[in-house]
Amino acid sequence: MSVNLSGQANQQQGVALIAFLTLIVLIFSALSLKQINQSDFKNLKLSKSHMVLAEAKQALLAYSTQNYASLTCGTNCPRPGDLPCPDLDNDGEAEGSCNTQNSRLGRLPWKTLGLNDLKDGDGESLWYAVSNRYKNNPRVLPLNSDTTGSISLRNTSGQLIDDATTNSGLVALVIAPHATLTRVDGLQQSRSTDNQLVASHYLDIAFGEDNASFTEDSTDGFIAGEIVQNDQLIVNDLILPISTTQIQTVMQKHVLSEVMQAMLTFYCNGQVQTNTRQCLSNSDTFLPAPAAINNTNCLSNTDLSINDCVADDSQLFGRIPNAMPDPSDPANNQTIWEAVNTQSILRGSQANNWFQQNGWRELILYAPAPACTDSTTSGCDVAEQFLTLSNSLTPLTGASDQAKQLVLISASTRLSTQNRTTLADKSVLSSYVEGDNLTPSDFVYNRLIQNTYQNDLATSIP
Repeated sequence: MSVNLSGQANQQQGVALIAFLTLIVLIFSALSLKQINQSDFKNLKLSKSHMVLAEAKQALLAYSTQNYASLTCGTNCPRPGDLPCPDLDNDGEAEGSCNTQNSRLGRLPWKTLGLNDLKDGDGESLWYAVSNRYKNNPRVLPLNSDTTGSISLRNTSGQLIDDATTNSGLVALVIAPHATLTRVDGLQQSRSTDNQLVASHYLDIAFGEDNASFTEDSTDGFIAGEIVQNDQLIVNDLILPISTTQIQTVMQKHVLSEVMQAMLTFYCNGQVQTNTRQCLSNSDTFLPAPAAINNTNCLSNTDLSINDCVADDSQLFGRIPNAMPDPSDPANNQTIWEAVNTQSILRGSQANNWFQQNGWRELILYAPAPACTDSTTSGCDVAEQFLTLSNSLTPLTGASDQAKQLVLISASTRLSTQNRTTLADKSVLSSYVEGDNLTPSDFVYNRLIQNTYQNDLATSIP
């Protein structure tokens, strides 16, 4: 009997080839799966970091509008825009003071902000830097809508995207440091107990920009990651900034709310129905005329005298007055707001008064309806002129855009076409407001959509 050894060999070779090809497929599949898993794991870590950074940022913005009711703060009062100092001893609490440059970079004060100890995708606690102008101790006065940030930031290409030397600096930023790496300067990061407060063991460097130190009001700031150079990860710091515009929007809304409440308290003789912005029955009085926009005595953030920033009956729109002519003796002036609330933020005294200390009288502009400004009567004369606020929020019950008793406008951060440097600049309405808000004689104001050409914030009663 003959045996076909050649056929048997060919069959064995075929089986071996199939097994070999199967092995190759399995190897490549495993490698591909590993790459996918690594990619997914990295994305999950980044997502976690983005999430905790956003939570920290929101907490900082909320902190900036905390309660300011203090009768004993002297000339260093809590104010809209205050941000905490960093944590420099890793106890979760903000330091009591951060007066030096180095003390304004540290760990996020999570306990002070009412947070948990937030961890990034690599399990590291967050870091935080704050501008000198926005820190809460010691405070730099004034802090208002003309106050810019002082921190610069570069993108992953090393280009400046927030330049503190051109009034576009940041107010603060939060950093997720991620895992250790070897810095460009040769330092191998180590997160030992001895190094837990050493910024260079957590924060990275690229293109000459070192996140472990910064200089305010210069281009020496921070650089965002990730940055890979020559196939090596050199920056993995993930940075979430707080811009001047972002905090100013929150600040100004809060200031307008506080001023509106003070106005209501006066107009309603202390009897306010807050939810409708109206007075309780028969308690309404009058609204004083504004001070003229070119009354430069209104601009001080120190004490105003009885003859400073006086209400002017010839004005339709201007600044919140500190005093008004005495109706029974027009040759002399009298205080206004103290008649109802001796601690009103609208008074001209800076003592225990964040509004006056921080120069908000310059920037919160005021238009009372002519129907409501007669100090010899109570309430508004329905036969006289009321105001219109176009694009107002959904009117309250019984209210409309065309029946406003007063309009308040916050002049936001100045636009590129506006100057507020000299007294002459500050005496012109166009240095502060835009659009319909420049023509008070038509009694029509506008709650503008904010963009690069207009940024007024407005509110009204009702």
